Formats: sequence, C-alpha cells, structure tokens
Amino acid sequence: MFTTQDEWNTGYADGRHYRQLTSAERSLLSDRVPAPAEGRALDVGCGLGELAAFLSSLGYRVDAVDWSDYALSQAAATHKTATRWLHLHR
Repeated sequence: MFTTQDEWNTGYADGRHYRQLTSAERSLLSDRVPAPAEGRALDVGCGLGELAAFLSSLGYRVDAVDWSDYALSQAAATHKTATRWLHLHR
C-alpha cells in the first residue's frame, strides 16, 4: 500500500496499474447512470483516468483528481481532453 505522493508516482512509473473497467461495469454505468443535461462527475483518485474518460464518453463533464502527477500526465496523454485533470497538491 502506497502512502506518500512519491510512492504513488514511483508505483505508476514502475508500471503498477489497477484493473480496467469490465464490459459488465461499462454496461451497468451506461444503463444505470446516464448523464443528465449538464451532468457533472468527480473522480477522486482517478489514477490513469479510465473511469473519468468513460464517464466523459457518456456525456458527463468530469473533473478527475489524483495525487500522482505521473498518473495524471499519463491519463491526460491517453485520454486527451476527455476530462479536466486536477493534481492534488500536498
């Protein structure tokens, strides 16, 4: 378990990743939480941004927050402008 910002950055830089959304989870989110008009979502601890990007694809305006600047840079590079990427500073 990582506890410091440096540990999180190092973990992501070393290739530590968490499981991706399954197709069942994607279907459940699509079916059960469609974005309302002007719908907003907050993804705290967004990591590499998969959930944030998926919620954006459903029509949500997403703010995604993480402590790891490394993870956020990877998320922004992969998902571009799908969301607003916010770095939680210590």
